[in-house]
Amino acid sequence: MRPGPSPAGLSLANVTLEPALEQLVIRVSEPLRAGGRYRLAVRYWATLNTEDRGYYRGSYALGDQTRWVSATVFEPTGARRAFPCFDEPHLKATFRMVLGRHANYTSNSNMPLDRTEPMEEAPGWFWDYYPPTPRMSTYLAAFMVHELEGTSAAAAPTVSAPAVRVWAVPGRTRLANYSMSVAPEVLSSLTETLGSPSGMPKHDLVAVPGFKSEALENWGLVSFEENHLLLQANASQLAKQSVSTVVAHELAHSWFGNLITPAWWSDIWLSEGFATYYSAAVLDKVGGQSARR
Repeated sequence: MRPGPSPAGLSLANVTLEPALEQLVIRVSEPLRAGGRYRLAVRYWATLNTEDRGYYRGSYALGDQTRWVSATVFEPTGARRAFPCFDEPHLKATFRMVLGRHANYTSNSNMPLDRTEPMEEAPGWFWDYYPPTPRMSTYLAAFMVHELEGTSAAAAPTVSAPAVRVWAVPGRTRLANYSMSVAPEVLSSLTETLGSPSGMPKHDLVAVPGFKSEALENWGLVSFEENHLLLQANASQLAKQSVSTVVAHELAHSWFGNLITPAWWSDIWLSEGFATYYSAAVLDKVGGQSARR
């Protein structure tokens, strides 16, 4: 643990691991000072697992090839499987992601990509740098490395109208037309109704191959089970209503759950309840719930 500019002279007294509580307990030589800034550096390693929790990898078939995708599922306590952190929902921080990838792959995170730099020590590999996120709960941090295909942005990003893109298995982005028409209208209507923007400059909606949940509201990088984001052109009105409901609900979490977060999981009905209410209200307003498209 290294002290920041003020106060100085702090040292570690004891470090212990509590496996049952999944906690690293750090005792310092003197009490921390209110308003002081401290930097904690922890060496760690974690496995890119196949359990659909934390930071995990999955695969899908494209023709006779096997393609790979890595993604995050941090809610409720999966973040601690990826990096040392405080992941209780009432504790918030900003996150600055740096992702390494091969040239054949693309990365995504909560924020838009800032810049890419080659790895000098590994030809054909790159570092992707992302700007700091807004203050948010750790379970909302997200990143992916993949060979998925992205649509063009639905709109030029502004505070009131963030860019929206859909990512899916190559060849399936054509099935995203309906979601791409619903999502910008939902964001615009919620911004107007609530008098506040969504808090993110972009929203990537990702149809994650093999995703085992309906959807996950990572702020700015929402994960979906494919059938809850992609639709055939001749889809039924019921199917359209189902997709628009899930898309609107996850985007409503930008305000309820992401901007404003329950202190603990026992109060998650607050974020889920308001996200459900306002997604239904806004779909009725924009015509999405009756799928008049």
